[in-house]
Amino acid sequence: MNLTNYVKSFITLLKGNMLAHIITLAMLPIISRLYTQESFGYLAVLLSLSGVLASIIMLRLELSVFNTDNAEELSHAFIAALKIGICFFIVLQIAAFSFGSYGARLLEVPSEVIYFVPSAAFLLALFNLLSNISVIQERYKLVAKVKVIRSVALAGIQVIVCSWSKGLVFAEVISRLFGMLQLGKSFFLQTKKYRQSFVLIKTVQKFKNFLKFSVLSGGVNTLSMQLPSLFIAYHFGAVAAGVYLMTNRIIAIPLALAGQSMSQVFSSKLKGVTEQHQRLLFMNQVVGKGLLISIALFTFIVVSAPLLIPIVLGKSWQPVSDFLLYLAPMFCAQLAVFPINNVLNMLNKQKVLLAWDIARISCLLLCCFISIYYSWSIDTFLVCYSGVMLAFYAFLYLITRRELINAS
Repeated sequence: MNLTNYVKSFITLLKGNMLAHIITLAMLPIISRLYTQESFGYLAVLLSLSGVLASIIMLRLELSVFNTDNAEELSHAFIAALKIGICFFIVLQIAAFSFGSYGARLLEVPSEVIYFVPSAAFLLALFNLLSNISVIQERYKLVAKVKVIRSVALAGIQVIVCSWSKGLVFAEVISRLFGMLQLGKSFFLQTKKYRQSFVLIKTVQKFKNFLKFSVLSGGVNTLSMQLPSLFIAYHFGAVAAGVYLMTNRIIAIPLALAGQSMSQVFSSKLKGVTEQHQRLLFMNQVVGKGLLISIALFTFIVVSAPLLIPIVLGKSWQPVSDFLLYLAPMFCAQLAVFPINNVLNMLNKQKVLLAWDIARISCLLLCCFISIYYSWSIDTFLVCYSGVMLAFYAFLYLITRRELINAS
């Protein structure tokens, strides 16, 4: 695989991500003053719960599109994922209305936040599915354009409903709907001629490994990422969760600018590499360059944060600079290995990925338990969390490299 082609495709997506997140970054000084830290805590709970559910609501069939060989298989994978997602969405929405008040009391958020979770999860999963399909079809400009449109819609809605304490939650859900409609309107028409030949059971059987291993693996993986936010809301309160979310919003800018684009393009381009040595070389080049970029990027962020945070966000958000320092090692490693996070799925090594995910979530749960038992401060908890994640990202690279070498 020519690294130049990878870089060109990556840059196309990067441009759209960059503009979208510049809009988000430009709005932060306004949004941080329109909403309280508690309101950001409500949003943190929505994003965490919907993120976990979005990873399993389509039974990971949104990733199966990378393993299709033609337009018919691609359409069938899409239809299967969509139908399964709708069924689970209905069940989850009924459960949210029935038991949402209990979850709200547990996480110290209004019930309306829990009611919005199933919709947010389904829309996120559908957006990811359509985004993956667009990348496979090399419609990089469309994906980039939609992300910008969604970012503009999100900013506008946040300002309009700022008088409502749950405004951030409402704006997030509506913007996801807007982005999904923009991305999906063309592909829905493309699947029309393949709908008659679609058989759900046959399609599911073709991608049975995704159901057997990737569902649990994906759910555990996402829970590992979202666990701190939920734990902080439960153990330290909504205000602390709001500060943590703001920290993630800032640190997620470089991750979102580069990480997702690199992952999508890497998965697409790796399909075209058949020679084992070239695959390994390509992966090492991408991870190596990613590591150098992430070290430089996060060093700048950590050094400049104490000075810039009070000016940009307001003095009440000063704790964000401390959170950034604690979490920087983890996010630095995450950005470096972001491109290869789907390689084990592509190699049908779901068992290996599942074992890695289970080991990681076990360590994180232990970290949470120790935090409660010894009454750790939130600072100590975040340092422990960051260290555990750093170690596991390094382990993921070694495992992926080994499996790529052993692949026939």
